[in-house]
Amino acid sequence: MKKLITFLLFIVASNINAQIKTNPIIGDTIYIPGKIIHGGYFIDKLTLDDNKATGTGLIVTGGGGSKPMATFTRDVGTTGPEITLHGNSGHATQTYSWNTYEYSIGTTTGNKFRIADHTNLAGTGLRLELDSSGNFDFQAGNLTTTGDVTAASFDAGGTGTDVLLDDGTTTPLASINGIYTNQKVSISSAQFLSSNTTPIELVAAPGAGKLVRIMNVSINFDYLGTAYTAASGLEVIYTGETNALISFNNLLNVTADVIKGASGSTISTQLENTAIELRAVGADPETGTGTADVIVTYEIIDL
Repeated sequence: MKKLITFLLFIVASNINAQIKTNPIIGDTIYIPGKIIHGGYFIDKLTLDDNKATGTGLIVTGGGGSKPMATFTRDVGTTGPEITLHGNSGHATQTYSWNTYEYSIGTTTGNKFRIADHTNLAGTGLRLELDSSGNFDFQAGNLTTTGDVTAASFDAGGTGTDVLLDDGTTTPLASINGIYTNQKVSISSAQFLSSNTTPIELVAAPGAGKLVRIMNVSINFDYLGTAYTAASGLEVIYTGETNALISFNNLLNVTADVIKGASGSTISTQLENTAIELRAVGADPETGTGTADVIVTYEIIDL
């Protein structure tokens, strides 16, 4: 029986070789010239030469049960490195393995590009995600760079967002020169009613040797039925200062929802380690019920 099987394999291999030599391209199938089958393996190398104008190259189908569709393993010299192509959980995935480490890269069913410390892009160990809008999400660890990070604007994502510095310490993202931070402050009616005697903090004092430079302020005012009286204007100031950085005239006495914005500063004086506040002009407002969301775009400058 063993001799019969060997003889049949020889006949099959001979026919394949004959077909390759006489007709290397049949229909849409490309046959591979060269050393062919020996014990179920290609000898030496496999070369694909697809020169058709509408060629398809190498097509591999399968992957049932989230099993690999193709695996490439080095077994000469330094053995062990492996690349696996698979569709685990429906995601198009390449997994790179070495010793006990496995890193995967690919796209998910939610149209996101991911890198994971795992064989499954939808499992644990997600390290980085890029969505179709170009937004990066670092899931764990720190962003380290030996060069500069330059951006037209940057959203720090709220308090507690720190950057790891070269000396191993951390600093708030908003405190780095050249990075613009967007910060939203929600203001209640009670705060507006005392906003002349008790101005509302928009940006905290940045610390010794630093100052806050305001780039833009937008106010989304919600009328809520009753206009304020006694004071109609708002101004953005450094704490304790009388001169306004930005002024919003006739805002508190409006009788409808409104959005107003202003850029830059109307004065040249800038103060070290001083907070930025919003203050009603002249007196505390009276009787009004409106609220607002104030969005401040600013940067911290080292002196």
